[in-house]
Amino acid sequence: MSRQDRRRFEKEFKKLPKGDNCMVCGSDFPHNSKTFGGLTGDGKTVLAGECCSHRLATIMVSGLYVTQLVDTLATIGKKGTAAKSGGASTNVEGAISAIQSHFADLGAHTNALMRQAGIQKQAKGVFLGEHPWKADDAAWFKNHPERSHRLRPVLEGEAEMISAKIPKDQIPLNHRIEIVVRQVEPGKRIRASFCRNTELDIPDQEEIIHAIFDAVASAAEGKVIDLRETLERARQYANSRAQRLN
Repeated sequence: MSRQDRRRFEKEFKKLPKGDNCMVCGSDFPHNSKTFGGLTGDGKTVLAGECCSHRLATIMVSGLYVTQLVDTLATIGKKGTAAKSGGASTNVEGAISAIQSHFADLGAHTNALMRQAGIQKQAKGVFLGEHPWKADDAAWFKNHPERSHRLRPVLEGEAEMISAKIPKDQIPLNHRIEIVVRQVEPGKRIRASFCRNTELDIPDQEEIIHAIFDAVASAAEGKVIDLRETLERARQYANSRAQRLN
């Protein structure tokens, strides 16, 4: 490819919409899948997924599509640049492969934790580093060994880590974003965020917070949690716990 054609491609590629779909077949990009920027047979500049990479006449750039928030990418920088023998392109492919492998391993561990917690959904974010909100949760559960669930406000440094961000102007009056936490075992916790009605008093009781967590974790995005269903769920948990103690 001539330098002029390469410059034309780079200019057109930068103008492509930042979408979540293959521009050849329209399929959604799966999480942790490779993407390819290049030219079709008729010279059109596109971004394609693994599904249609074979349909590109020329592949110019490659990347990785991910939807999961993580705080561990910096730890694989050395691994990602390990392949040096093939020049710059090999280094890029080596970095992509390393990150893809990292996400695959992370996904296997988090999926196992989600199943252990009884949650059918996939985790939207995984945070293994040190964060103030993690330390606060760890200390709270250590001081409340009888509890497996906690309801609390959004803590320092946590807002940007919440995957489902709601613009402030879209939060209803007398509502705020809060976090409900399930400790699966010490050091392994799952958080879910929801928009809470602050005019509704929520007793800090294990059965009630347990019911809220289950309602939030199982609800479709944007769904309003039914108060009566949640209270009934809490009553069932309380009865079940009383029977176990007896």
